Amino acid sequence: MNLVSRNPFTGEIIKEFEPMNLGECVQEIQKSRKAFRYWEKAPIQERTGYFRAISKRLREQQRTFAETITREMGKPIGQSLAEIENAHGFSTTLRRMRRNSSKRSRLRPML
Repeated sequence: MNLVSRNPFTGEIIKEFEPMNLGECVQEIQKSRKAFRYWEKAPIQERTGYFRAISKRLREQQRTFAETITREMGKPIGQSLAEIENAHGFSTTLRRMRRNSSKRSRLRPML
């Protein structure tokens, strides 16, 4: 049986997904663990670079992301736009903290 994503406001089916089997789940978990081991050892400059790229994309595609949030969660578009703005703000704050910190190692656990 497929998993169904519906717009909670209209009930419209957005997309149907085939569930993963146990083997596929285990494989995805292993990939996640491997990615995390890489991430925690990556230099702070590399990690903040990723946040910079995410922040830029959030700004460039703010309306598209907000419309997706509205469609999938049934939120008013204004709240969805605010969510994107908050995510962008978080990314910007992390970059500023890195730039202004004399002890960059303190940021490692946060990123």
